[in-house]
Amino acid sequence: MPTMKLTADLRAFSAALRKVKEVTRKEEADIVNKALKDVAFRAASFTPKAQASIIRNRLLSDGLLPALASIACNKKYGKNMKGARAWGKAEHAAMMLNILAARRRGIGALRAGWIPAILKFGGKYRGAKLKPGGSASHGTASKATIANLSGFIENAVEVHDHAGRSYTADEIRVATLALQNAVAFVTRDRENYAQRKIDALLTKHSD
Repeated sequence: MPTMKLTADLRAFSAALRKVKEVTRKEEADIVNKALKDVAFRAASFTPKAQASIIRNRLLSDGLLPALASIACNKKYGKNMKGARAWGKAEHAAMMLNILAARRRGIGALRAGWIPAILKFGGKYRGAKLKPGGSASHGTASKATIANLSGFIENAVEVHDHAGRSYTADEIRVATLALQNAVAFVTRDRENYAQRKIDALLTKHSD
């Protein structure tokens, strides 16, 4: 089942899949894998992709972006022979643009981190790009088999905050919340599917 320190109701999820098994002739492994693929799709769609303007405004609202750019410029350019800083307004402005671009890539990567799982289950996804070699490409999933009906989904994205601290997807609230919402969505979908099958059968016999 899905991982990432998930707090969603996996008992309800499993129960819903058992209901589907009771009303269809599908193999259990196929039922589980189709459900997990849908969870991966939904997790991607529920992961917000912040707009560039929102990211920029947040960084500028408390003066964080200029400060970060100054620190980065000091590290990159250092000081000249007279001990003064070896960078000016042009370098500072360029560094701010670089920081903004990096933040946008990080948020885009969080959504793209679900793609490996979607592909593993045989799906296709065009809503985000998967950068080769990036942490998003390290995500994975495990398909259920007849012998082992369990499977998992992993988003392996790693991002860094302004202090340089590293966070993985399971520590990022929007990612874990997206996965929880995805499990809940697919659970309701399978419960409704099973109920429709039961209602159709009852209607058929009542006629």
